[in-house]
Amino acid sequence: MKFIFAHDKQFPVLAEKEIAKIPGSTAFYSSLVREYDHLYLGNRWVEDLSFLAYLDSGELAAYVPVYLCRNNGGLEFSYGGDYLSAPIFALPEASNARSRVEEEIFSEVSDLAARKQAERYRVAIEPVELVSGRTLFNFLKMHGFRDESSASRVIDLREDEDTLWRAVRKSYRPLITRAMKKFPVTVIDRENWNYEACEKYRILHHLAAGRVTRPRNTFETMYEMIRADQAFLVAVTNPEGAWAVAALFYRFNGHVYYASSATHPDAGPDGGHGHYGIWAALRHARSREDRFLDMGWQPVPGETGDAKATSIALFKSGFGGRRVAWFRGTKQFNE
Repeated sequence: MKFIFAHDKQFPVLAEKEIAKIPGSTAFYSSLVREYDHLYLGNRWVEDLSFLAYLDSGELAAYVPVYLCRNNGGLEFSYGGDYLSAPIFALPEASNARSRVEEEIFSEVSDLAARKQAERYRVAIEPVELVSGRTLFNFLKMHGFRDESSASRVIDLREDEDTLWRAVRKSYRPLITRAMKKFPVTVIDRENWNYEACEKYRILHHLAAGRVTRPRNTFETMYEMIRADQAFLVAVTNPEGAWAVAALFYRFNGHVYYASSATHPDAGPDGGHGHYGIWAALRHARSREDRFLDMGWQPVPGETGDAKATSIALFKSGFGGRRVAWFRGTKQFNE
């Protein structure tokens, strides 16, 4: 096999061209998100060792994200201590070459770990891989990973709108209906992109948190994602025209991900702004013929998360879709 690494001269052009061809590749594999990750992880980031893997025939076999990060005084391959997206394969799971490709790829990662003194490799398989039927088993377990699977919630946008509406939690529907009549909604995407509108999200984000939570350049990269048609913003305004709630959604290769949101401190909790924003995003994604909307992490029994993350997960669960296994795992290199 041939490996082309992130530091190789031809990698940026090949990554831009090749990754979108892999069925099931989401925004988390895109070049712009990789750029965002570098900025977001800050001093936890050490080096990008990601690589493209090719068969001897020249056919693309896989893309393998590998971030060397600092965590708890040591080095590891992860998302700054959290789960990094797992290798994504251009070859079907049932193909003759798939097992050999997996072995060679994970062997290469182990060699990198030895050279870089990485203690572990922590990754997660995108939930849409399961929903689309491409990955029905946690293949990480076949390569020495400890199974740490959780769950996500994925909405199938190919269903008709009436079916999607009936799946929304009953208590949410009147809130959305009232908000639709009362509050304007704006979607910012490639078609109407402008910097000033994008900046409103950064300002709202800081107002909601009460402080600056991350560097300005992370927001700048998000704006570029919108301009590249790899993200969109949904903003619900109050009657005076000020943004009450806004949410950012990644979109790539037919897959949409609820990435982040912010609520103005003066927006009342019972106004339905946030509920309406997500419903408007769902409808927008359907209008773009996107196939799946991943709402993010859903806790399973025995799994711990901070109170805020658990509360957000409960809120997200009210928009329908299915609870889907989120295959994850950690491999220790020093055991």
